[in-house]
Amino acid sequence: MKKQYLWGAVVVAALIAFWAIQQKDGSIKKLVDNLNLGPLTLVSSSPTPSISTSATPKSSVKATPKATVSAGTYGQLVDQYVGKRIQFDQYCQANPRSATFKNDTTIMLDNRSGDARIVTVGGVQHSLGGYGYKLVTVSSAVLPKTLNLNCGAAVNVGQILLQK
Repeated sequence: MKKQYLWGAVVVAALIAFWAIQQKDGSIKKLVDNLNLGPLTLVSSSPTPSISTSATPKSSVKATPKATVSAGTYGQLVDQYVGKRIQFDQYCQANPRSATFKNDTTIMLDNRSGDARIVTVGGVQHSLGGYGYKLVTVSSAVLPKTLNLNCGAAVNVGQILLQK
């Protein structure tokens, strides 16, 4: 009987806290946006090596250096990279499956799974933690260029077309 009262008290306290937050900020989105998650940090602070083959001219996908990444919350970055974000779901499927960007565009790779992922863009691997993200610049010396997307063991889950 005492456990029922304890659980009831916990539920009531949670509801009161939820109501208080709603009254103060007006929405849960504001609460999430106001969480201070600190500045964005990348796995690598220097560009990754270029992709090249002997038969074709140089093309590359490089990580954006730390110094050029603006700090902000996840929500702010999602807003900033509207139309330039590729999400990978719990099954490692890309959304959108196909995207077209101008050469030397910085895009957001966004892992929406709790599992860490290795995402490959045009042959260059990028490590994304669970619910992690990374900003990368996609470029090629030869245009147009199609970059295939792989996620973990799932190959060709999407592609990026680079244009002038």
